[in-house]
Amino acid sequence: GPVALLVHGTGAATHSWRGFAPLLARSHDVIAIDLPGHGFTDTPGPAGLSLDGMAAALAALLESLRVQPQLAIGHSAGAAILARMCADERIAPRRLVSLNGALLPFDGAAGVLFSPLARLAAGIGLVPRVIAWRARDQAAVRRLIASTGSVLEPEGVELYRRLLAAPGHVAAVMQMMAQWDLVPLQQALPRLRMPVTLVAAELDRAVRAADAERACTLLAAGSVVRLPGLGHLAHEEDPGAVLAGIGLARAAKSG
Repeated sequence: GPVALLVHGTGAATHSWRGFAPLLARSHDVIAIDLPGHGFTDTPGPAGLSLDGMAAALAALLESLRVQPQLAIGHSAGAAILARMCADERIAPRRLVSLNGALLPFDGAAGVLFSPLARLAAGIGLVPRVIAWRARDQAAVRRLIASTGSVLEPEGVELYRRLLAAPGHVAAVMQMMAQWDLVPLQQALPRLRMPVTLVAAELDRAVRAADAERACTLLAAGSVVRLPGLGHLAHEEDPGAVLAGIGLARAAKSG
């Protein structure tokens, strides 16, 4: 089938597609990757954990695999990476899907403080180990997930607990947050010419549904799909509903 590329968000890994990918694989050849520093992927230098650095690394991987995705689906920061690649003509999918995509800079005080605070925390070597130690408590991880507006089954909570209990993974996430700059991407969004579907889960506490509406105004061929009753990790909570929402119901219902 056509090639679909799945890119997870900050702090996650390919485990986040555990329910979504098998459904999509009924109609597509699916490629899912761990971003640099995440999951089982080695951690590059700080520049490699920036938006541009991650986009370049993923483009190099696709070139090595000799594939060009016809469908590109990204969650949260993963959507920003795919949008950056499209704007730079590193990929040319027929369609880009942003699942609760973090495509716009933070507003107000959060935008002023986010990167400096992340850089400060990333520079303190003990911080990743303290966070990893805290992640031994599954209840703490469950509360963290709940703070995004999502509720996951015990397996999903445990998979995030394992990730967050790895100091190297946590350190890479913090470095990524410290390097992140979405202002150039916001300026580049009007260059995207392919259809872009912006999925906005209405219970999302990490990326507001209103941000999808704002981003849509910058796109030449954008559309917004709102999903009631789901949070930031909507594709993990109810993968079938997300696939149906973006018009891939055949993949979700077949078999």
